Amino acid sequence: MREAKVGLSKEGRRKPSLRAFAVLAVVALLTAQASDTLAQQNSQNLTSEQMRQMFGNQGGSAPELNSVPQTTILEPTAAANPSLPQSRLEQIMTARAGMKLTQFGYDQLGSGRPINLPQVGGVQDDYILGTGDEIVVTLRGQENTGQRVEVDRDGNVMLPRIGPIPAGGRRFGEFRADLLAAIHNAYMSTQAYVSIGRLRQISVMVVGEVGSPGVRILTGLSTPLDAILVSGGIAKSGSLRDVKLIHQGRTISIDFYQFLTSGVGSRQVTLGDGDRIVVPPLRNVAAAAGWVRRPGIYEMAPGQSAISANALQSLAGGLEVRGRYRVGILRVQANGQTQLAPVTSDNALLHDGEILMTMPGADQIVDRATLAGGSALAGSYSVNAGTRLSEILRAPGALGESPYTIFAVISRRDPRTYLRSLIAFSPIGALSGEFDLQVMSGDIVRVFSMRESRLLSQSITDFEARKQSDEELARNPYATDSSDNSDQLTSTTTAPSSQVNLAAAAAGQSQAPGVSVPGGANAAQKSAYLGIASRPEEAQPSAPAPANLENETPATGSVPPNAEVTTLRELASQLDVDTVVLLNFLSDHEVTLDGAVRGPGSYVVGPGINLHDLVMVAGGTIRWADESGVELISTDVNQRSGASMTVRKELPLNSAMLASYIIKPHDELRFKQVFTQAGLGPVTVDGEVRFPGQYKIIRGEHLGDLLKRAGGLTDVAYPYGTVYLRKSVAALEQQSFRRLADEVQNQLLVGMTRTSATTKLDPTAFSAAQTFVQTLRTQRGLGRISVVADPTILAVQPADDPLLEPGDLIYIPQRPSTVSVLGEVLQPGSYPYRPHTKAEEYLAKAGGSTAFADNSLTYIILPDGSAKRLDRSWLPFDSERLPPGSVIVVPRDIAPFEWTDFAINASQIFSQLALAAASLAVISTR
Repeated sequence: MREAKVGLSKEGRRKPSLRAFAVLAVVALLTAQASDTLAQQNSQNLTSEQMRQMFGNQGGSAPELNSVPQTTILEPTAAANPSLPQSRLEQIMTARAGMKLTQFGYDQLGSGRPINLPQVGGVQDDYILGTGDEIVVTLRGQENTGQRVEVDRDGNVMLPRIGPIPAGGRRFGEFRADLLAAIHNAYMSTQAYVSIGRLRQISVMVVGEVGSPGVRILTGLSTPLDAILVSGGIAKSGSLRDVKLIHQGRTISIDFYQFLTSGVGSRQVTLGDGDRIVVPPLRNVAAAAGWVRRPGIYEMAPGQSAISANALQSLAGGLEVRGRYRVGILRVQANGQTQLAPVTSDNALLHDGEILMTMPGADQIVDRATLAGGSALAGSYSVNAGTRLSEILRAPGALGESPYTIFAVISRRDPRTYLRSLIAFSPIGALSGEFDLQVMSGDIVRVFSMRESRLLSQSITDFEARKQSDEELARNPYATDSSDNSDQLTSTTTAPSSQVNLAAAAAGQSQAPGVSVPGGANAAQKSAYLGIASRPEEAQPSAPAPANLENETPATGSVPPNAEVTTLRELASQLDVDTVVLLNFLSDHEVTLDGAVRGPGSYVVGPGINLHDLVMVAGGTIRWADESGVELISTDVNQRSGASMTVRKELPLNSAMLASYIIKPHDELRFKQVFTQAGLGPVTVDGEVRFPGQYKIIRGEHLGDLLKRAGGLTDVAYPYGTVYLRKSVAALEQQSFRRLADEVQNQLLVGMTRTSATTKLDPTAFSAAQTFVQTLRTQRGLGRISVVADPTILAVQPADDPLLEPGDLIYIPQRPSTVSVLGEVLQPGSYPYRPHTKAEEYLAKAGGSTAFADNSLTYIILPDGSAKRLDRSWLPFDSERLPPGSVIVVPRDIAPFEWTDFAINASQIFSQLALAAASLAVISTR
């Protein structure tokens, strides 16, 4: 404190201190600028770790343990490429094998990736120490202290009270034992703990077939694999099995296949400062293709010119599944031809560029049948020579929760042709023993649920509609169908037209005209119905391929046997048949129910099904079914004579008849319904009636009857203004509007063709006409019927009392008190009604007609909706007297009379007549 006070009081001491401080500040500023410039120049060539080492410890003191980074992340010098491009070798081998082949191991070692290098933590005793490694020594006991020292350039470690201990080039375990012995001699009653704090950095050169050759800065625990990954990985032109590590003057060969297949091998070698890694070019290779677990191209071991088939299959992971296979070697002969030689021994050798083809041989199931359908018991069943359907279907739950018991299918393979055919049966008949068929080995027994039966019925309906459309088109190729333009499609495939049409029928939908698609049907529509892909590359069938190959197509029968199908394509896949074959088979077992049943429509029926079972599947008959008879149309076909006979007959509707009649294919049954007067529908009455609302009507009911049910009219009702709307009349009006629009359109086209060049139709007028035509087409009909809903008049004049129809709307308004005048008058509007007032008087109240009015076409709309022209005679007794609620309309004159044009035309006519008279006079005097 005293020296400080003296220093502050003496001016001579303060000035040198300020001057020294200024000099130091200038030196520090220049040093910082030089450091910044050097950092900017070298930042492009140094890694983040190198820059951290250069500028991170400028304080001079050793960092604390908590400030040491735990790991260092080394980024690859070449960008990672997860999808490596196909090499020339892969292209050649893929083309030879006919399936995609890739080089093994390059998906993991072929591109760079970041490497996490630990900076702290325990190391193995065989770790080789070197200059820059940090040793952490902790003393506990009489001495409680901790020291961090680095291995100096001489390879020694210096500690207080202990002489230099050699560390460089020694194993960490040996050095620790010597250090603990020295501490034990130098310190009394003290325990010592020795570990490595921070690892040294080493410089390694990576050259050869790598993504980015060059010098890499790593740590003492880095491996050759770390150096290669940081260098961008090994290129596909480089070797994975003969990588050279030059370490302390000796060469070590590294085989990365050991690391890729078993995960060991590369960690056994650590790098040292100055090591070199050389990746030589790729040499001999052989490929394994087909049904192996890892198809690909494999490199042979160093110095190996051939590899056995057994060893190559082992590299490829072995066979995919157990079975019998055809194994061959694909070789290229001297003349360039490719030969597939069979492999008779596991020791057969493959040379450079050859391919081992492993394809399935015999894979046929014997003594086994499959039960398919939405059942928990679906799957494989063991069968023998005497197994029957009932043995499989009798188990509880074998048919599912809601079975369709009148139809099922067996898909059976012919032992001679190996082709599958379909056999129909009924689960009811099989369980009863009447039609209990024998189950053969390889059979696919398919039962259906009620939900799947609706899919079958809809498929048949669409299929039959398409076939009928094709037949009509074949009889009249120039006919067009306005409801379905899909017949205009043309096929771009080489399939026969009938097959194309059948496939199109399976789609069950129409196609826009003028569109040509493969297969004669819209691909998107096929996708929606058959369950196939809408893209062309997915829709095209391909050969079966192993499950692990790319671009695979599901094999036939790939739908699980216990899955309920939603498309016909899935069902055909389960049965291992073509979709068109399945459609024709279902059509051969179709029957039709119509009329008084709860589920009318098409049904597929197996053999031996009686009418009672079919009606039960259809939900039974409705309550009002006519038991006097069922109309049956049945066709008997004699295939030998090629003749058929169709009969129509009546069957009594009773239990005995239903149970005795056996359904035949293509039977059509109509269940009659008892004729009743009720059930026509509702009619709405509103307005000035006592009980407005909806009323259910019976056949033959009139308007007068309805008004009585509605309580009659109120005191203010105006029956002469009744608005009566009918749907059928509105439909007729809409048809007339469309017909008129067609006529106007045709006249417009004819007018355009006949118009000369000088009188060409104005585009604006043409556009206006088109708008008018479109308005006519979209105009909705009102459907009003002119009627007077006065019960008194209807009772006296029954001919004016209309019959009611379902959907009629009757509105009876309140008595109006005005008469409206509209159109070409000076003041359109509504005026108070006065009894015995003439139409001319109402026109006079509206100011009279305008200059553009066509008085000759003036008409009156009466309250009941009828209209008549106003007779404007000069006789006063012909004047029209109007009821309240009437509307007088004065239309506009489209072509008004112009006196100026009349005078001009008349003068021209008179001048021409005068000229003609003069000419005749001159001629007559000669």
